[in-house]
Amino acid sequence: MTDNSVAINVVASSGYDIERTGPRKIVRHDISDEELDQLCDGAASTLSTWLGVAAGGFFGSFPNAISALSSFSGNTALSLSELSSLMICGVAASLWLALGLVSGSRTSKSRKLRLAIRGRSTTKPYA
Repeated sequence: MTDNSVAINVVASSGYDIERTGPRKIVRHDISDEELDQLCDGAASTLSTWLGVAAGGFFGSFPNAISALSSFSGNTALSLSELSSLMICGVAASLWLALGLVSGSRTSKSRKLRLAIRGRSTTKPYA
């Protein structure tokens, strides 16, 4: 048990003693709705930037990749520029997909956190 925790002894139905520890003091902060919105929305800004970079890389290399695929036949090899445009398009599409999934899950968590914090509001702020 550390200096910052309080021990709570509980006897379970199986007869074992269970010791739970918790902090001696929980610090709570009062913030406005605007500050809460900024806090929840600000976390995704860097991720959104990288999502845009990946989307730009995909859409920028997509026409060249389509051109490379249309000119490819089983008898001829792809040139270095065609191969690189296919690789850039594939990597950018993969990053765009992965970052999109991460962004979606973070947005969902942010919304849930915002609703949970707003749900803690009481009619009497100070008792």
